[in-house]
Amino acid sequence: MQKKRINLLPPEEQKHNTLLDINYQIVRLGLMITATILVLGAGLFVSSLFFENTLDRTESEIASYGLVLARFQKAGLEQEITELNESMANFNSLSRAPTVWSPYLAELARILPAPVSIDTLKIDAQTRQVESSGQAATRDSVLELRRNILKSPYFENINFPLANLQTPVDVPWKFRFYVKPNVP
Repeated sequence: MQKKRINLLPPEEQKHNTLLDINYQIVRLGLMITATILVLGAGLFVSSLFFENTLDRTESEIASYGLVLARFQKAGLEQEITELNESMANFNSLSRAPTVWSPYLAELARILPAPVSIDTLKIDAQTRQVESSGQAATRDSVLELRRNILKSPYFENINFPLANLQTPVDVPWKFRFYVKPNVP
């Protein structure tokens, strides 16, 4: 139930007071709307500054990562070019050399014990030096490979590092030996 207001003022003053109340409420509403707009505007301004700063920082980070990526790509490309040039130089030196390497490679494959694998094989055509490395299942397999290279009529002067005997199983090995010249 609504309370009745008893007003003993004359009707003109009552009307005037009502208009003043309405005016006061309108001014108050205007001030509230203005304050709300100012608060929202300030909030939007602060958030735009924050996001602009964040955007600038992110763009600079992206630019720095782009430079790092470009350096890595350039370094990787240069390394690939270097490796390709080395491969081409090796191919050219092997293609010019009158030595036919097939018999030597076939002999190496023949004397290789079953549990031994070759990971790298480098042959210098000028010095006839062979550098080879790989994995063997056991130490005895490495020793058997050494014996087979020594017995072979195709190879000589084997270099056998003691590091090849350090582990009993899963043995990484390296050998350096020479191809004998003029082997049939």
